[in-house]
Amino acid sequence: MSCASHHSGESCWREGSGRESTSSSETMDVLSEYLWSPVWDVFGWVGLVVLTLIFASVLVKMFGWVGDILSSLGRPKDLVKVYGRWAVVTGGTDGIGKGYAMELARKGLNICLISRNEDKLINVANEIKSLHDVEVRWIKADFGGTDIYELIEKELSTIDDIGILVNNVGIAPEKWEAFCNHDNKYMLTSININMTSCVMMTHIILKHMIPKNRGLIVNVGSMSSLIPLPYGAVYSSTKTFIDNFTLCLATELSDTKIDLQCLRPGFVRTNLISQMKGLTKFFERVVPFLLPDVKTFTRSAVKTLNGSVPLYTCGFWAHSMMASVVQTIDMFSRRTVARIANLLMKYCWGAITKPKITSQKC
Repeated sequence: MSCASHHSGESCWREGSGRESTSSSETMDVLSEYLWSPVWDVFGWVGLVVLTLIFASVLVKMFGWVGDILSSLGRPKDLVKVYGRWAVVTGGTDGIGKGYAMELARKGLNICLISRNEDKLINVANEIKSLHDVEVRWIKADFGGTDIYELIEKELSTIDDIGILVNNVGIAPEKWEAFCNHDNKYMLTSININMTSCVMMTHIILKHMIPKNRGLIVNVGSMSSLIPLPYGAVYSSTKTFIDNFTLCLATELSDTKIDLQCLRPGFVRTNLISQMKGLTKFFERVVPFLLPDVKTFTRSAVKTLNGSVPLYTCGFWAHSMMASVVQTIDMFSRRTVARIANLLMKYCWGAITKPKITSQKC
């Protein structure tokens, strides 16, 4: 039927418009029904779960330091009763290693020190015995080589009830510089001291722990394991190995009562750090809370053994907060963390520590 007049034409236009509106509405209904079909429901829920997990992971990384604080507030654990009467500490004559030996002796454990300097071993052993009513033994061994472990295993076989191993011995570069500028001796020594020692000592000590189904192994790594560290490639990579090695073993031993912990300290006022006058002065002026002394740090680190032992810890609240920032950035771009570290090492580290970092000379 045709429209014969203006009014009827207007009526037809309205009628046509109404049909178009109805058609559009029907299309939207069909599209809406399609989008909310069971298939899209599944995708929607999966997306929500993924976003929730990402958000939760970010929160865990950002506030991981809270767990360190809470674990340190737990009820003090009787380490002798839970793990055993003896603690073996590698690199136990200086720095964090000596701090652990002192703190564990204060907790009532007998101590076996393993290090390369006999004079220091004797002095530290006498110092521990003068302060605490415990037995102290020592083994002279240079972890820079690989021919020492038969001797160590033989000596440790005479000790009954080894409950704790602190794999502390480690080496940092005397000078941070481009990878090509390191000599072969430094690189092989770093691998032997930072990695081989941890593997071999753990293998030896587990032979004491597994039959008793109890024990604790603390692998001392570094916060640098969280940061791809240009101009410190060998050092930071050996510390990343410690992270992964600890996780693998903890998983293998999850059905036993043997605890493992990877300690990731930041800067601690050890003799090595104190020799870096520029760095020490920078921390004292700008962020003094990030440079605890050895006693403060190790006492805090040992407190993390209270209650359930965390697999990873920085051992000290300020270091844990710093690590949380790094890990949060790392979640989104590890390459970005490496680039930031590269700029800091290249333009800031040298200015603080002196001498400046050298470029590649291969």
